[in-house]
Amino acid sequence: MDKNMKPEELKEVSKQLEEQIKLKIYDSLLGLLDDEKRANQTFAPVIEMMEKLKPGSKQKMVQAIKESMESQTASLEQAEELPKVVASERRTKRRRKLRKLQTPRRKRRRTV
Repeated sequence: MDKNMKPEELKEVSKQLEEQIKLKIYDSLLGLLDDEKRANQTFAPVIEMMEKLKPGSKQKMVQAIKESMESQTASLEQAEELPKVVASERRTKRRRKLRKLQTPRRKRRRTV
């Protein structure tokens, strides 16, 4: 990009750069995404942000995408942790029940 470029040329170059940035972001997102479910969850907000994009707000867009990716990964990690906790609780309940059943019942001593 030269300082002597005309406004039309500048607009073309900025559009080309914007497209290249979009492609790079999509590629990086695709690299991070593992399964189809996560892709659907992550891509919807990114596409919405891209549609609202204005030239010159590239830095804000990158920051917003980073934040959305972090929030997505955080929520997914929390969702993955919950079933483990529930399963361990079930196991402890089962163990306690079995222990209770195996211990002999004590007879009360009746005082006459």
